[in-house]
Amino acid sequence: MLHFRRIICICCLLLWGCFAYAQQSDTILENKIASITNDTLIIQEINAWFRNNYRSKPSLAIHYCSIALQHAKKLDLKKQEAKILLRMGVVNKIKGNYKQALLNYTNSKTIYRHLEDSLGLAKIYNNIGILNRTEGNYPIALKNFLASLKIYENYHQDNLKSQTLNNIGLVYKDMQDFPKALYYYEESLALKEKLKKHSSLLSSYINLASINSQLKNFDKALEYHQKSLEYLQEKPNSIDLAKTYQNLGGTYIELHNYDLALQNLFKSLKIKEKLNNKALLTSTYSSIANAYYLKGNLNRALLYRLKSLQAAKETHNLVVQKNTHEELIRIYLSKKNTKKALLHFDYYEIIQDSLINQERIKQIAQMQEKFDSEKKAQQIALLEKESELQEIEVEKKTKDLQLKKLQRNSLLVLLLLIVSVVIWFSRSYYRSRRFNKLLHLQKARIEWHKQTLDQKNRELLESNQTKNKLFQIISHDLRSPLATVADISKLVGIYIEQKKYNNLSDMNEELDQSVRRVLNLTDNLLSWSLSKSGKLPYQPEAIDLFQSLKNNTETYQSVANRKKIQLESKVPGSILVYSDRNMLDTVIRNLINNAIKFTPENGKVTVGAQANYDNALVWVKDTGTGIPADQLTTIFDVDKDKSHPGTRGEKGNGLGLILCKEFVDRNKGEIEVESKAEEGTIFKITLPLYTKDYSIV
Repeated sequence: MLHFRRIICICCLLLWGCFAYAQQSDTILENKIASITNDTLIIQEINAWFRNNYRSKPSLAIHYCSIALQHAKKLDLKKQEAKILLRMGVVNKIKGNYKQALLNYTNSKTIYRHLEDSLGLAKIYNNIGILNRTEGNYPIALKNFLASLKIYENYHQDNLKSQTLNNIGLVYKDMQDFPKALYYYEESLALKEKLKKHSSLLSSYINLASINSQLKNFDKALEYHQKSLEYLQEKPNSIDLAKTYQNLGGTYIELHNYDLALQNLFKSLKIKEKLNNKALLTSTYSSIANAYYLKGNLNRALLYRLKSLQAAKETHNLVVQKNTHEELIRIYLSKKNTKKALLHFDYYEIIQDSLINQERIKQIAQMQEKFDSEKKAQQIALLEKESELQEIEVEKKTKDLQLKKLQRNSLLVLLLLIVSVVIWFSRSYYRSRRFNKLLHLQKARIEWHKQTLDQKNRELLESNQTKNKLFQIISHDLRSPLATVADISKLVGIYIEQKKYNNLSDMNEELDQSVRRVLNLTDNLLSWSLSKSGKLPYQPEAIDLFQSLKNNTETYQSVANRKKIQLESKVPGSILVYSDRNMLDTVIRNLINNAIKFTPENGKVTVGAQANYDNALVWVKDTGTGIPADQLTTIFDVDKDKSHPGTRGEKGNGLGLILCKEFVDRNKGEIEVESKAEEGTIFKITLPLYTKDYSIV
């Protein structure tokens, strides 16, 4: 505790020292100006101070610029006057004094034009364009930027030309003219790369990625996001890196690649959590929730929507709170939880009303300010009129009093009219709000019924596909090995009668394989039928992957040995997952069996696992024949015929992979496959890690 207090004291002393130093530097400048008699040196001192302080001390910057301007006028240094006026315009823009900034720029432009200084004029056009864009006056902004660009082209000022091209692109983006914005962004980037301006490449990459996303050129957007990542690896910046990963995640969402989207979004989340910036975290939580929602994982989507809502509450961001409540309504309707959907609808309306009230208060304040300003102007006019009427006859005084009374009555009528309009709008709003709420709820109910009907149709289609698959397996895949067993049993009797006992040992392996295939298929059929009927028990518990993979590997060791295949398990240590033990064993057994089946002699099958950010990754990798690319997308579909013989003619039916997919989904996990023909295949499974207070939402 004492150590902590010392650190606090040291920090306070450092802050006080910095503040004192800043105050001292301003005092030193004042003393220098007072002691220097040479006007040129005074201007130089102020220029040196300005470059380092104009953003942090805009009011002082204006003060010192005014002093420098007086000395420049005294020496008749016209070019120096123009530069100082330009700087004053920049500072006034920073302060939000746009009218004064425009006046400064206009006076500077007049001097540059008189001096016939084209490059000075180009700078003025560029700064006026930036001011026009800030005020939303896009056509005038474009006119000034293009005038600046023409001068830079004539004087071959490629460095300044690249900045102006980028500014033109920004204006076209604001105007929603994305093709033209893309053209100017690309021209700007080409010049920067030609000039090797590495310090400004990142902004171009970000702009080009954003505009390509707007144009639905997502592959091109990904290319520029990757360039941003490469740049940030050389020059790390946590905030830019977090934003780039989030933008990558958003682009992958547009491409419907939700797994890659989540990978990048979690990278962004990890960086933002280290920064501990709640305002930044809200957008990442929202994007992760959106990815999970589109992926169909409503529980994870709900979890991150609630995190986004909490962060928005902590940062008092009403707009994000409103949007998050709207998304929560959609999630709860999808989960058929109408009660919670209505609860969040009420929260949504309360915040919406609050935002509307804030906007109304702002408008009323503006109206009041305008009214007070007009009233003050009228009062000044009346006072001036009264001063003049002192020299006028009594009759004119009477007329003036009547005029003041008329003006006062007019103001009262105007005020009453404004109040009446506000009251009318308020009543209209509250009358329509209830009606809109009923419409919104009715729409939500219709959407819910539509989603329910669509779900029933999908379940019916899946049931038909399951029935067809079951008939196919019973009629062919189950009958075939049983027929082989029957044939072998007949031959056994014949060989015994003929006393050909040596032939019996040759048939032993074939009989063993047929029986094993029947048992494996029977187990899969039983598990599949129980799963489809909803009678398969789901009892998740903490499972040690090290022991689970070891047991299943040992089960298939003899099968692998007969085929001369190296089978090994690689798990770095104890990794606990939260899963149903029987389902997990079924998945691992099927994947190992498939790997051995499609791996030739002297091949290798590896089973492994590792802990990741918030889940565990399990894989089964082989050096087998691989899976053709056209079959990868339908490998887990129940309505596709995926029966292919193994390297020794082993028969299969594809049921094992279907069962793997269903059991992994049931355990809140994911399964994916990567394969190349004649190089091998790897199946990857992600499962939730186990914690002591674990509970699945």
